[in-house]
Amino acid sequence: MSTLDRLHDETDASPEEESEVAPPGAARAAVVGVVTGLGSLSLPVVISLLAWLLDRRSSGSGMSVVGAGAALWLLGQGVTLTTAHLVVSITPLLLTVGAVGAAWFGLREALRGVAADGPHWYGLVRTPIAASIGAWWGGYAAVVLVAAGLALAGPFGLVWWTVLLPLLGVPVVAIIIVVARLVSDEPYAVGPRLDLDRVPMVVRRAVAPAIRSTGVALGAGFALVMVALAFGIGEVSRVHAALGAGTFGAIAMSALQITAAPNLSLWALSFAAGPGFQVADGATTTWSGSRGALMPLIPVFAALPQPGDFPWYAALAVLIPVAVGAYAGHRAVGSIARLSSVRSKVEVALVTAVVTAASLAVLDLLGGGALGRTKLANLGAPTGWFFLALVAELALGAVVMALIDAWRLRR
Repeated sequence: MSTLDRLHDETDASPEEESEVAPPGAARAAVVGVVTGLGSLSLPVVISLLAWLLDRRSSGSGMSVVGAGAALWLLGQGVTLTTAHLVVSITPLLLTVGAVGAAWFGLREALRGVAADGPHWYGLVRTPIAASIGAWWGGYAAVVLVAAGLALAGPFGLVWWTVLLPLLGVPVVAIIIVVARLVSDEPYAVGPRLDLDRVPMVVRRAVAPAIRSTGVALGAGFALVMVALAFGIGEVSRVHAALGAGTFGAIAMSALQITAAPNLSLWALSFAAGPGFQVADGATTTWSGSRGALMPLIPVFAALPQPGDFPWYAALAVLIPVAVGAYAGHRAVGSIARLSSVRSKVEVALVTAVVTAASLAVLDLLGGGALGRTKLANLGAPTGWFFLALVAELALGAVVMALIDAWRLRR
């Protein structure tokens, strides 16, 4: 039962019925928070254990493997892992998306049936809702701390201040998503500080088109990755074979590369936008060409172009972010009245382009990082230049589409 249904039921209920349908309180939310964390944590741990049990050449203890799975879960939420000679701070964004999705689902369940009455907590949400959110957060945080303890039994150490990221980042994103739904679906449950009227109309209109445009941009980057893999599949297969990881080791390696698919999509999109990316110190790929250097033994990197200069038409890849901008402009113009002024259409198109660029830059900032201390200390796209290039290119496509729409309307 949703909060809205709960409130309607209580409005029509007698005092005796109200006592029978009393809100479950924060205790249930705390339990749901623990279950949410354990459910999310169990997947990488179970996969690690299966790979260890089924691979005859595997070594180490079961507890060490559990620790490795817990470390992988924490890595997906931004925690930096270390060994004696290695730093791993690159965040596989698909793991992050999975953790956020699990947290959102868990928090939604924790709030199911919570009464939307009483005063607003600091002008934000009703007090029972705030109490349940806090209890759920506490349960989830407890699992994060347990996972950090388990990770110490594995092959990795932790940079401890980065544990704040799963303690705060994933729960906060889940809370924002859930509260945003409350704002739109059950506005009486939120307080005056979350009143959408405070947000400029042009920004409100741009949010939904920007979310869709961000997905389209990632899809375009992923298409570039697939093209590169299609041309380099032979080299990728040879690196897989050279690693000698065995059947289940190869499956685990492939799974890890799949979890980094959004990262690779962002790198490909950065190439299309102009700033390019690097997979090792000196190993850059831009419109001008590919520069070689000592490469990590990660099979997917074998799909990179061979070192050398690219022809002039490689710069035509810039048409990809411009086309995404045109899509953003189309969606933005569709979010306002058909007879709106040209200025209004251009404004919402520009804001949509900027929000889309900012979203992609935030994802790049989260996903970038290191796979080592020296030559592999900085992988990915240069976030600042990536953002600036995207703003210009997306804005170009968005504004052109807004002007085309206005021109069609005047014909």
